[in-house]
Amino acid sequence: MEFDEQRRRELEFASDQTYYSLNPAFAHTPGAEWHRRNLGTLISTLNPQGGQGGLSGQAQVAHGMFWLQFLGYQAPTWSSFPGGLRHFAERGRVPSQAYAFALVQDAITKGKTIVVSRPNRVREFWMRCVPELASYDVIQGTNPQIPYITPGNLGEGNFGRVVSAIRARGKRLNAAQLIQCRTFPKG
Repeated sequence: MEFDEQRRRELEFASDQTYYSLNPAFAHTPGAEWHRRNLGTLISTLNPQGGQGGLSGQAQVAHGMFWLQFLGYQAPTWSSFPGGLRHFAERGRVPSQAYAFALVQDAITKGKTIVVSRPNRVREFWMRCVPELASYDVIQGTNPQIPYITPGNLGEGNFGRVVSAIRARGKRLNAAQLIQCRTFPKG
């Protein structure tokens, strides 16, 4: 399956892998390398259990976590986007953002674990555009540059919540238990 088709299927929850960058078919891509590095501790933590139903830590994360971007377009830095697009995106006014916001609202309604992996400006963007997050128990990362899912970035207790959310998911496919909300590298 080609990359664009996999992304479409992922966003429709029609894929057996809700985290495309951890899909073995795309292991050769720069995005896959970046995600394995940022999720390495989480993947390693899940590996000692031997995996649920024989799933490796990487497979458990790929099946149990959904990565959602504030603005679903790739760029090396936030500042490399044209100023007008940044202005509208920061206020949630880019039409393609509506779907992402609806997914977060649905996750809140279903009581799913939500991680906003970068503090400060990123958190402000999400809170402005999905006001329900302000009163929800969101796990907040502390590193403004790199959204590592580690005990050091989330805190031991919150990292444990992430691990538990993925383990609780079991073998149910297409129903990510954890939503990671993020934007782009600092810039």
